[in-house]
Amino acid sequence: KTDGSIEASSVAEATELLRHQGLFVTAIQEAAILQSSEGRKRTGSGFRFQLGSNKTANLAMFTRQLSILVSTGTPLVEALAAVERQVKDEHWKAVLTDVREQVEEGAPLSEALADHPDTFDTIAVSLIHAGETGGKLEVMLERLSKLTRQRQKLRSAIMGAMVYPTLLISVSVAVLSLMIGFVLPRFAELFESLDTPLPASTKMLMGLSEFARGNWIVLIVGVVGGIVGAVVFTKSAAGKDQIDRVLVNAPMLGKLVRGFMIAQTTRLLGVLVQSQVPLLDALELTRKSTRSRSYKTLIERAENAVTKGDSISTVFCNSD
Repeated sequence: KTDGSIEASSVAEATELLRHQGLFVTAIQEAAILQSSEGRKRTGSGFRFQLGSNKTANLAMFTRQLSILVSTGTPLVEALAAVERQVKDEHWKAVLTDVREQVEEGAPLSEALADHPDTFDTIAVSLIHAGETGGKLEVMLERLSKLTRQRQKLRSAIMGAMVYPTLLISVSVAVLSLMIGFVLPRFAELFESLDTPLPASTKMLMGLSEFARGNWIVLIVGVVGGIVGAVVFTKSAAGKDQIDRVLVNAPMLGKLVRGFMIAQTTRLLGVLVQSQVPLLDALELTRKSTRSRSYKTLIERAENAVTKGDSISTVFCNSD
């Protein structure tokens, strides 16, 4: 028996590092917070927060931990129980409990996961089913773990990149509203006392300020109505199509969006094909997991081409 400490960003990563060193982990926990006389300090890289959905983060952690345990020869039921014991979120723990109980009763892991479509998507279920069929469950779990972590990192990077412009726009709107509603009215009498012609831009701002103060109720109702209308529009099928076309064809943003969608589509399709999922099934799963309606249509055209015996490259090369 060996006791010690290891530096890692998570419990799962520490377990994997120890496994590569030939050690079997029986118990592991995070180190306590260190304090010094100069002030409080935290180990690692400081305070951290996680962007992205909890669903993706939970799936990434689950597949990584399960792949490590299964690859070391741990029986599947015991591996599921070990992962379940480490979960603190009650909803996530209830899902894993149900999965473990179904596997204990003899159900395949893929079927147990398929009973929770809100937690495990069709990609995860299909890869695990392929692993069970081919006798390579640990390999498929590892691939799914890598794929999920890549999606999580990409989503976190996008969300992180959106924080600054969103904050900047919010502050700008707040400052402009403050100037129009409170600052400019205080200068109105001063400008009138100067008895000199004002620039056109100043006149426009003064008129806007006067209109806002005289019709603030109408403006508030209009803003709230506009926000509600925008939300309803974005939830509708027509709204989603319109927004998707705008994002894909935007002058500068479109290139970024297209690059993101191409990377996501090819990565997912490559993992599925590498996992020996039939090509038509892989295209269908990729289409279902894609949110962009433009790329859904493109992948659907590729499915039709493959069904007719044509190549995928023909469809992709002719896409605009």
